Amino acid sequence: MSTATETYPIISDDPAVQAVYEHCREEGESHNMSKICALRQPPGSCTNRELFAGVGTLADQFDGDEKTLDYLCKVSESEGRRPNPNDFYQPGLADHPGDPKAFIQREDGMGQIKKIAQQSGSGCRGLVNVAPGPSRLEPLPGPPLAPDIIKRGVDEMIRENPELRFTRDRKDLAAEYCEKHAPPK
Repeated sequence: MSTATETYPIISDDPAVQAVYEHCREEGESHNMSKICALRQPPGSCTNRELFAGVGTLADQFDGDEKTLDYLCKVSESEGRRPNPNDFYQPGLADHPGDPKAFIQREDGMGQIKKIAQQSGSGCRGLVNVAPGPSRLEPLPGPPLAPDIIKRGVDEMIRENPELRFTRDRKDLAAEYCEKHAPPK
């Protein structure tokens, strides 16, 4: 039981709403429960149901553009996953059009999105919150240096230091140049 001198936080400018809140608190309810009762607003849910609220099927999503939907589904199928007609295609999760991981399943949509965001390191905010972080995917190797670029580089090294021509093999110089200038593998 509270004392008459106890003050409560203002949760609303509406005196009637504030009065309900204070009455609930005086009856021993917690701040959160009193606020829910006074404002007549339950706390927001965060489930797959809310994630897919207002989202139709793939056919609804691509209404009038069946050609694009067919293309995306064929690409996904060629990569091992046949999209379910009830899936939702989220292109922001795709590495390329038709990427199978961009077809979000209704059964575990939030878990699927969370896993993809964690693996990519990109993070996301909204019904699913994942802090950005390092990618858990292996970086793609860069393209190798073209032979003419390596030759030019070795020639430049010899031009800058002519004694290399007599003290080092061109293959060693080429390996040194590649180690210094080629993208990581």
